[in-house]
Amino acid sequence: MNRSPQYGIARFSFAFFLALLLFFPATGQTETAAEIEVELSDRAFPINNFATLTVRLKEITRGELIMPQLEEIQLQRRGQSRQIKIINGEMSSTISYTYALSGKKEGKYTLPPVIFKTEGGEIKSRSIDFTILSPSTAANQQQAGNPSQPESPSGLAILQIIAPAALL
Repeated sequence: MNRSPQYGIARFSFAFFLALLLFFPATGQTETAAEIEVELSDRAFPINNFATLTVRLKEITRGELIMPQLEEIQLQRRGQSRQIKIINGEMSSTISYTYALSGKKEGKYTLPPVIFKTEGGEIKSRSIDFTILSPSTAANQQQAGNPSQPESPSGLAILQIIAPAALL
């Protein structure tokens, strides 16, 4: 059986196209890892005030958020927002939870990890260290011109945890 040269070219083109699909998948189909970012507005603040704690869940849609509990610390939920972006066919989503963190007693504290439980497991953030000052100590620092964030010049603590998409 004699085949024309066009048949060979078509066959080669099909095989080449199939190889490209297998080795270079479409960019819209790539998996994005889940992340938890935890941000505290102030690393040191007076007992009569509060710091804002923001928890951002990136690429996480289903599961349960478990906030840490400390006897001397209060967490009051202030709000929630959701952001969805579609850029060049790729979708990303972020859910943000905002809390007011205040203390009943001055001292140095560590906020335990925030946990997000999914069907595939759980994702944890890192802990955050912070200090609750007496009102007089905070006033003295402000009068002296010292910032109330001795450990961080910007006063922000940002933690990022990246988990495989398989956990979702």
